[in-house]
Amino acid sequence: MVRRFQQLLIVLSTHDEDYLLHISDFTSLADLTCFITQLLLDYPAGSSPVASEIHYRLSRFNHAPENEVNMTDSVLHLRLSEHSLGLLYAFSKWASQHDYSCQTKDIKFQVQSLIELSTLIKHACETDKHSLLMREILAIESLKSTHSLALKQQATYTACFKQFTLSKSWGEV
Repeated sequence: MVRRFQQLLIVLSTHDEDYLLHISDFTSLADLTCFITQLLLDYPAGSSPVASEIHYRLSRFNHAPENEVNMTDSVLHLRLSEHSLGLLYAFSKWASQHDYSCQTKDIKFQVQSLIELSTLIKHACETDKHSLLMREILAIESLKSTHSLALKQQATYTACFKQFTLSKSWGEV
């Protein structure tokens, strides 16, 4: 709990700095984004002086109407089964344990995007604090049920990924 509060202070004091990710305990932008999202949920605007500061510094859309996002343009629709989600979780785990820096920029971006999607879905399923709008958009009860089944499937797929290797070019092992 103390470390979480320390991270809160670090994020608040360096929210506009290029080195924010470097000085925080987070290893990826996705983890930092999840932490900030959780802060915004845990501290409702106006509920305390700290909450007001969190929303002022970290909720840019609340203070810059010209930057508002049209929700109909920013909704991502995914059709998930326990198998597809289990495969995504297994791939994410496998990829985060391997060095894929030798791959092309496009492949690195695609792998990182899948890892971040996996993290985002897990975070949404493993937290209990969602606004009514988010519960509706995420169909959270159905997503949590699929997530639970996917975690059981993940072990099966993880075993399959153990056979894979990364190489710098086709045909090289």
